[in-house]
Amino acid sequence: MNFTFDSELDSFVATVSDFITKDYSPQHIRNAWQQESPFSQEKWQSMVGLGITQMTLDERFNGMGLSLDEAALVYEELAYGGVIEPIIEHSILVNNLAHYFPYDLQQLISSKLVDSFIAVVHPLSPLVNHLTQAAGLLSINESSIIYTDVASVSHTILPSNDPSRKLSRIDNLESFQAFQIDKNLEQKIVSSGKVMTAIMMLGLSRRCLDITSEYVKTREQFGKPIGSFQAVKHMLADVAVKIEFAKAAVYRAAYSINADNANHALHANIAKYLAAQAGEIATKNSIQAHGAMGYTWEVDLHIFMRRIWAITSQWSSAGALELEIDRFLQSNLEDLGSTFTFREK
Repeated sequence: MNFTFDSELDSFVATVSDFITKDYSPQHIRNAWQQESPFSQEKWQSMVGLGITQMTLDERFNGMGLSLDEAALVYEELAYGGVIEPIIEHSILVNNLAHYFPYDLQQLISSKLVDSFIAVVHPLSPLVNHLTQAAGLLSINESSIIYTDVASVSHTILPSNDPSRKLSRIDNLESFQAFQIDKNLEQKIVSSGKVMTAIMMLGLSRRCLDITSEYVKTREQFGKPIGSFQAVKHMLADVAVKIEFAKAAVYRAAYSINADNANHALHANIAKYLAAQAGEIATKNSIQAHGAMGYTWEVDLHIFMRRIWAITSQWSSAGALELEIDRFLQSNLEDLGSTFTFREK
């Protein structure tokens, strides 16, 4: 499978990267933490203006119709920058799937898909980020989607390890309009949630690696930069390998969701599992290279480590993913090996 992306997409990723460099410095994130609500409507509209919300939106909703694996590069860059507004969640969990929703629900939310934030809650992701900034809420279970305006939702604000995230527990969704869905759509939503988290962890892990790589070039011990020590080189190389190894699985899973591959759930589980491993070693080795000061307010590293820790169990924990992957392997023993791995299925 070829995951070489075209020059036009690379150019768009560069544009998004420039936006992040200008508007999402670590100091901006620290300043946002000091605010009662770090969500910025101005920043959200800037991202809308760049075309980020339109990327995976179907053309019938005035979107670009990009596939999720193509758009993943942009979402990874947003995660790398530590973007606070949940534009990745909205784009992947709502815009990328809107054309699968029941027709009446499409009509209800179509006017909000480009400019507004629609939040999603599911049993595997029961806490909603920045609910009070949303235009609506989709509550999804195995058989239905409930849509309601946020003003009608009873919720409780909960603390988060990442001050950029403002989490709410939904207390009451009674008597709101429900739309019936089949199990296939619900499973596609679950797979999308896992891939979304995996993409975010790739971007955040890259940022931890880059911050640490720069730090070890300037921090000296025994008259030499610590980055010249073999042990430190190996630590950071291990992080880079884990990130690169997870990338192919994440892009594969994103492609599978868009292609309605019969095994998209398996691919999403593997992608999330490998991305979580990359996030785990990125945080562990980065903090080891920095020493205890990596936790301090002055060092940028902790901003991105907090986000990794906050989302690592979102849409399924590592243990649950291991069980699901093992269950699939045990029931398909005759298909294991290189023939299974590399064939289109």
